[in-house]
Amino acid sequence: MPKKEKKEPGSGTPPEAQAQVLEVGVAALREALDLVIPAVPRKAPLAVVNHVRLGDGQIVATDLDVAVAVALPQVEGAMLLPPHAALEFLGYAPGHLSAHITYENGTVTIAVDRMQSNFKVPALDDFPPVPFSKPDELEHQGVLEGDALVRAMTAVLPAAATESERPVLTGLCLTMGDKVQVVAADGYILSWEGVPGRLPGEGNLLLPARAVRLLAHLWKRAASPDLSAASNPAQVALAKRLIRLEWEKEKLQMRFGRVALLCKLTQGNFPDFNQLIPTEHAASVTADAGDMLRALQQVKGKAKDGAGIVRFKWEGDSLQISAQAVDIGDTMVPVRVQSNGPGKTAMNITYLLTYFKGKEGSVTMTLPEPEGAPITFAHRGTPHTVLMPMTVQW
Repeated sequence: MPKKEKKEPGSGTPPEAQAQVLEVGVAALREALDLVIPAVPRKAPLAVVNHVRLGDGQIVATDLDVAVAVALPQVEGAMLLPPHAALEFLGYAPGHLSAHITYENGTVTIAVDRMQSNFKVPALDDFPPVPFSKPDELEHQGVLEGDALVRAMTAVLPAAATESERPVLTGLCLTMGDKVQVVAADGYILSWEGVPGRLPGEGNLLLPARAVRLLAHLWKRAASPDLSAASNPAQVALAKRLIRLEWEKEKLQMRFGRVALLCKLTQGNFPDFNQLIPTEHAASVTADAGDMLRALQQVKGKAKDGAGIVRFKWEGDSLQISAQAVDIGDTMVPVRVQSNGPGKTAMNITYLLTYFKGKEGSVTMTLPEPEGAPITFAHRGTPHTVLMPMTVQW
């Protein structure tokens, strides 16, 4: 009997050369790719993260700061896929068929019926590890009603800074304790919304804006109600859709249904926003949000030529919105309002257009005491935004 040749550890066929075979339903794979693609970076810090990792019961995408995983229980083994190219190919395949996916020697082949497409992909081992945690592994856990959380985050996100030397202002602040709120600010505008429920602990979690946008995308497309306690159709119809939050100092994980989102938390101290909200008020004026937006759009051109300044002056039931540009002229538009006395102020056109966009119903604008403090905006009776005024000559 010939003696077997002893092989050194690690010898033999390298992992990237070994054939891998996966089979998954076209509709399920297409849906999963559609969910994770927004997590694939447009300008990747590493070329390999332009791909997604398919296998081991899930599909994963990451940009190294934020990651998304969607469960695909029927998928075993592992390989990388170019998500945009794969989705483009699968878009023409019947959803009821299965995709036969093979990897060998740096090439992935997707075959559906008699259709086939090949893609060159990096080695699987080059894909960075994504540290998703199992339930209850992280130090803190909490559950919030998902619709309320995502709605609040989406509402305040426009107030976050897009470019800032203070990274803490480029995302959202989520407060913990018995009063849960989401807050965004950029130094000139501050918006906040309350969320029903509580989160254990004290302090804040600072989420990057990209994680919030991904959460909104995933929630819209993949949220499902908690049916664990539902025993009849009425309970099913009223079942709340919940998001489970798990976090420690540097990361936050959010789970719902078959989706998990993981993000690095921004480190730093968010401003004490409660101190920025005026408690003493003077004159106030209430107007229809649609009327205000139309008037602002009419003066927008002059305002942008005039340092972005829009002037408001009101008395009784009439508000004059005006903007002027040196050497060009001015524009004035009247708006019908309700007021508790005369008042005047000036603000930046860009912030105002962002605030009024998409709002319906009444908005109340209240001047603070003392003069020069942030102006409070209340939509449908609840104050959610303050905006710094601009100093002008009248």
